[in-house]
Amino acid sequence: MLYNFIYFIIFFVVVSIIFWILEDQAMQSFGTKMVEIDGQHYLVPDFGPKGRDPKMIKSTGSTLACESLQELTGQRVKANREVPGTKSVVSGKPILVDCHDINNNIMVDYKSREFYTYNGTDHINEDIYEFYDRLALDSQKKERISSIGFNYIEIPYKVDNCLMEEGELKCYQNLPPGIRKKRIKDYIKEKITERI
Repeated sequence: MLYNFIYFIIFFVVVSIIFWILEDQAMQSFGTKMVEIDGQHYLVPDFGPKGRDPKMIKSTGSTLACESLQELTGQRVKANREVPGTKSVVSGKPILVDCHDINNNIMVDYKSREFYTYNGTDHINEDIYEFYDRLALDSQKKERISSIGFNYIEIPYKVDNCLMEEGELKCYQNLPPGIRKKRIKDYIKEKITERI
């Protein structure tokens, strides 16, 4: 009898957690919209599913940027960190940065070549809308980080992959990670000292 009661309690708790998770997911999938009827505006539930955020572009540069930030500040750096108070205009989910030094409130993003260019449908972009959604979310992220007073460092791929040679910017594909990391680290250090 006691065992049956314990099993019932465990079963009830597990089922409650599952329903709570499903309800939370469902609530994030729905939003509200403004409707005009006879000149009056009403806020009504929108039961249509929300869109999907664009794929995050992660690369070796992202890893090198986080390692460099951690070495420069001597603090623990968290990767793929949510920007406080953000909700994607596409999906309603929080927007992420590559890394965040919580103690110094420094957020860093590495922007690969694919972030800046659209070359048709590929493994990064399903269509042109995904590319533009990524740019819109990036703009939303920058505005929010600025409004909460955090330091934001954006590292374009040209920092670690390109050099000025004979007055022309030349980019290389397979530079050794050590060289790339040094360039990224120098760039972050320069940006941090500019803000002090």
